[in-house]
Amino acid sequence: STLLIGQRDIDYLKNRPTTNARRRLAPWFDGDSQYIGLTGDHDVFGDSSVTILSLPGHTHGHQGLLVKLAGDKYVLLSGDLYHYQAEIGKEIVSRWNKNRAETLASQKRFESIIKVLTPIVIVQHDRQDIKKLPQFPEHLK
Repeated sequence: STLLIGQRDIDYLKNRPTTNARRRLAPWFDGDSQYIGLTGDHDVFGDSSVTILSLPGHTHGHQGLLVKLAGDKYVLLSGDLYHYQAEIGKEIVSRWNKNRAETLASQKRFESIIKVLTPIVIVQHDRQDIKKLPQFPEHLK
């Protein structure tokens, strides 16, 4: 499969062959699989149904995901921008983040999307949020 990844993450990892992330991405770095380095938001299918959002800070090329559902409903996935739902709106920056200023700017952007679209927000580290996602076959409705 083709990996869609922030170009800044690719640039960072190219020179760090011993990191865990680099080892997990070995098929793409070794040329066995294809990747596309993204430099901003990316409309995956060209119809705005799935958009990869550039949200740098946690890593240099960190991304979130915005999915448009039927009936103008949305799901917004935070990636590692937050670890718990309770952190949203509190300007909490993890010590593992690469850049504090970028994290805060990405959080501000994420929170503005919440205000405009009122999506279902999924913070992937928050177990309660995972329960918000419909289970198969309900997700097909």
